[in-house]
Amino acid sequence: MEHAKAAGSASPVNDQHVTLAPPLAATHPKWLVFIFYCSTMATVAMGWSFYYMVLQQWWLVFLLPLEVLGLAYVFIIASLLFVKVALSIVEKRYPVVEGKFERDGKEMRGYQTRTYFRQFAIWLTRNSTFPWIDKIAYSALGVHVGKTVVLHEAWVDSELVEVGDYCMIGMNSTVMSHCLYQDAYIARRTTIGNQTVIGAYSVLAPGTNIGESCVIGANSSTLLDAQVEANHLYAGNPVRKMKRLD
Repeated sequence: MEHAKAAGSASPVNDQHVTLAPPLAATHPKWLVFIFYCSTMATVAMGWSFYYMVLQQWWLVFLLPLEVLGLAYVFIIASLLFVKVALSIVEKRYPVVEGKFERDGKEMRGYQTRTYFRQFAIWLTRNSTFPWIDKIAYSALGVHVGKTVVLHEAWVDSELVEVGDYCMIGMNSTVMSHCLYQDAYIARRTTIGNQTVIGAYSVLAPGTNIGESCVIGANSSTLLDAQVEANHLYAGNPVRKMKRLD
């Protein structure tokens, strides 16, 4: 998403105005199919085990609803574990780095490859019975998510992001740690301090550092490397300081 040009600016864009970097082609689909296959086999193995237990103890059939729920989570957990294995292999060739790089270079291809695997596991957890499990997936995949954090269907980048304790990220908000600027690919850590609220439909650009006990108003956005002072209300596009929160 590109921010609008600031009034009075002599240039149509500057290095603070950024856009997301979507992959233009599928990345390693055969490996994702392999992960799906292995996770399915783990689920089948558990299903057969339950079947043989029912043959020996018929009353266990009354636990079938719990077994079905358990099979779903065996698939999700197995997929998460296999994704972690795949990421450990990918990161040896494409390590996570911060900086400003050439567009479509090794660093950008590495990010897209890692994200391809991570988003599969995150999508599974977000569509499970208990929506708060997505926080477990983020933490397992290397994104620090504090305790009692509510994500509200927000899109949170899958690396170089830190979310403190007791935070709420509003519905359909976007927390970015990677972006494109003209011919450059930028990767910078984005942090959200403890007890911070991000309003719905807000966009945090890469490198944003939000202090503790802040509120970002709905439909707001930050610029690249924005510094948000603790204990304040910010709002606007781009955000500006509104008032101190006591």
